[in-house]
Amino acid sequence: IGFCLNRNPNTFRFFSTSMKAVQVKEGVEKDHACLYVAEGVPKPEVTRGCDVLIRITHTAINRADIMQRKGMYPPPAGASSVIGLECCGEVEEVGADVKKWKKGDKVTALVPGGGYSQYNCVHEGSVMPLVPGLSVEQNAAIPEVYLTAFQVLWLQGGFQKGHNVLIHAGASGVGLAAVQLAKAAGAVEIITTCSSGKVHLCKEAGATLCIARDTKVDDTVFAAEVKEYLKDSPNKGVNVVIDPVFGNGYLEEDVQALSVDGTIVVIGFMGGPQYEKINFRSFFPKRARLVFSALRSQSEEYKANLISKFMEFAHPKFADGTIKPNIHKVMSWNDIAEAHRIVESNESAGKVVLQVD
Repeated sequence: IGFCLNRNPNTFRFFSTSMKAVQVKEGVEKDHACLYVAEGVPKPEVTRGCDVLIRITHTAINRADIMQRKGMYPPPAGASSVIGLECCGEVEEVGADVKKWKKGDKVTALVPGGGYSQYNCVHEGSVMPLVPGLSVEQNAAIPEVYLTAFQVLWLQGGFQKGHNVLIHAGASGVGLAAVQLAKAAGAVEIITTCSSGKVHLCKEAGATLCIARDTKVDDTVFAAEVKEYLKDSPNKGVNVVIDPVFGNGYLEEDVQALSVDGTIVVIGFMGGPQYEKINFRSFFPKRARLVFSALRSQSEEYKANLISKFMEFAHPKFADGTIKPNIHKVMSWNDIAEAHRIVESNESAGKVVLQVD
């Protein structure tokens, strides 16, 4: 606890130099049960002119959080070691150079770490205003998945109006966001793969073909069905593939489904990061591009530019209901272990949002 003088010299204003945040228990197996809310964690401070300190009321779970919990996805240099890639709350303090934000503003933010805490200090360009008409919980579900989907489709995938898109794990947070964004931007065919129990969610989001990954056609999970579906399409395949699976033969099928000059963007390794043997000869006739994507490690300037473009395109569509955040469940952050279990077990369809007490 610290203190400072108010204008009245006879009174003091006390402030806390620590906060609550989710921590990982040491010396135990890194399953979901190792997570707990701890006290006495150092509170971040405004140290740069571009900083915005946010008092967090909500955050949300992402698969990258699970990877960090397991020690497989460390935060970038200089970022908080606390898990969490997004937050929603109220501006507490701003740096001397910040003009756009002020104390009391209700905001969401994309962060490189520290989302599972009571406070986070972030570059002003990574902050977004709440979308009018959406609940706080819906706003909290936006930053990581929609910005990831926007980056992958446009900045890395080269998506254009009239393209066909293939989205794996279509009922995930990023998957459903990508379906909605592609539909709103004029995609012709939006194809998803997901478990059979979640097909209806992809259809509701706007997918034109939903392939249950637990049913094989011609010994393929999806390639044969995609090629048959698009055989009369001018593009003769999909222009952009969003692939968080990669392993288990997905990459090989991706290129089979791809159009000439198409792009495969890999955003995860749910199917494993390795292939014992793979023949890249099939990539050449397609003039295929293979991109590995990561948003967390991008520069603050890159993220500010991404967020500016995203807000220009998507915020009006959130406001008029064209795009709607998908929430699986809202939970207290005191139930963080159970929240991780739900996401890790693939029970969720959309985002698990946490209330920060």
